[in-house]
Amino acid sequence: MSILSFYSVIEKYRDFDFESYFNSVTDDDIRRSIHERNLTHEDLLNLLSPKAANHLEEMAEKAVQLSLQYFGRTVLLYTPMYISNYCVNKCKYCGYNLENTINRRKLNQEEIKAEAQAIAQEGCRHLILLTGESQEHSPLEYIVESINTIKEYFPSITMEVWPMTVNQYKEVVKAGAEGLTIYQETYDEKVYDEMHLAGPKKNYKFRLDGPERGAMAGMKSISIGALLGLADFRKDAFFTALHGDYIRRKYPGCDVTYSPPRIRPCKGGLKEVIGVNDKQMVQILLAYRLFAPQCGMNISTRENEEMRRHIIPFGVTKMSAGVSTAVGGHTLKNAGTAQFDINDESSVEEIINMIKENENIIFEGIYSHFSNSLASDNSFSNIQYERLINVIEKIEKEKITFKYKHICNSSGFFKYKDKHLNAARVGSAFSGCATGIKTDLKKIGLFHTKLTKVRNIKKGDYVGYANSYIAKKDMKIGILETGYYDGVGLELITQRFKFKSRLKNALLSLKSLIKGDNMTLNIDGKIINVIGQIGMHDVVIDITGLDYKEDDDIYFYYRPVYINENVKRVYK
Repeated sequence: MSILSFYSVIEKYRDFDFESYFNSVTDDDIRRSIHERNLTHEDLLNLLSPKAANHLEEMAEKAVQLSLQYFGRTVLLYTPMYISNYCVNKCKYCGYNLENTINRRKLNQEEIKAEAQAIAQEGCRHLILLTGESQEHSPLEYIVESINTIKEYFPSITMEVWPMTVNQYKEVVKAGAEGLTIYQETYDEKVYDEMHLAGPKKNYKFRLDGPERGAMAGMKSISIGALLGLADFRKDAFFTALHGDYIRRKYPGCDVTYSPPRIRPCKGGLKEVIGVNDKQMVQILLAYRLFAPQCGMNISTRENEEMRRHIIPFGVTKMSAGVSTAVGGHTLKNAGTAQFDINDESSVEEIINMIKENENIIFEGIYSHFSNSLASDNSFSNIQYERLINVIEKIEKEKITFKYKHICNSSGFFKYKDKHLNAARVGSAFSGCATGIKTDLKKIGLFHTKLTKVRNIKKGDYVGYANSYIAKKDMKIGILETGYYDGVGLELITQRFKFKSRLKNALLSLKSLIKGDNMTLNIDGKIINVIGQIGMHDVVIDITGLDYKEDDDIYFYYRPVYINENVKRVYK
């Protein structure tokens, strides 16, 4: 196992006495942690402690504030589609257990298409594709073919299947999958071994690194979680939060979503579980939101309608709707046995009404996103636009009104002037470009930092980690007080790749983010070379022949969309 694995983080807490720590937490510790701007691991433990249950109201107030700040009032609805329930694992808690006598089904592509059409007609545009964990029954080729079958109906496809290698994940990303859901079930290695009696899933470490392999392969979003009820829920919630933080920091282009599923009854499932009550469930959600305000939060139909209704304002960003956990459950009379019993059978329309009736939710807008606005053929973009208009009309018949309506991204804004509606979601255009579209846009972002050091080096001297740069001549160098932690490196890497491959390459590894070869900065109108690797908090530049000195203010053009949220923004 690589030292870069999240397992190395777990190892740091191998001998940590959680019980003693929780017993030592004071009310003052909890209040301090609630109002910290950047929470540490210690703060997270404070918020998960038993004593923090007495501070849920204060935690909730902060959670609502952070949710509005980072997500507004946006809740994404999605639906799962089960296409196979064959599984080769023996897991004590799961209805798909190899030893369970259930109705096993695997949909063919015609059945998958019919299921996709039925789900799309219900109004959902975001789908999660699920199978039992069997590479034998649901091989890579089958999953790729299934994605190709359904992608015309759904602009966003996530998958929850057996853990893959990096190369296998690359194949499904290429096919059209943009998100990965993979739950560790429990981070307690001993309990994990007890719960997984046989099968590939028994390999704790391989599953643990599944989310990271997905991020390396180019997945845009990763959803993780622990199955609450298998082990100590406070420890599992703690490691889940740390796992998400690990992925987000190592792969900054990848969105992370937390899911806190509680065990539901199923055929052959566990008779005894470690109960997690509603109050404890809410505490976990609030702790996640305060610790990781920029991460998504998903609540599935494992929770009942009343529970889901009340916890939406606390930071929920994703909810399932119109759910069936049976294979072919939307179209087949003889559907495969469900994985577990759902706790909320609400339709998409009912979920909309639930959100509508929640006095804490105000509808501000509705949007979609052109997924292929760069294509020369506009037919798919036209279909997407028509679908959005149809959905808007359907919802507005329920007397739900929207102030803002939009579908245009930056390239769509310039390309489809007849589809502007009354708003647009510009990202790259805001920073001075619209990929693939010729415009007169100008860059507007200026990054301010300090020149902390100025040094003269000799020919043959090394610069940067791992001696990444060798001076070819006597040089004058300067060190800037910034680095890849602030986002510097994310934009620079785009100078090294064409659009088709740059995003894919940018997410492959941290190494690719911090290489300094052929990178430049536009400082005071001068193109200045970056030398060596970009560090976490430092950038080395070649200032040979230039009149710069220590403590000088340095400004360089930068795209705001790449900047870390901790960097102060000033707009004039």
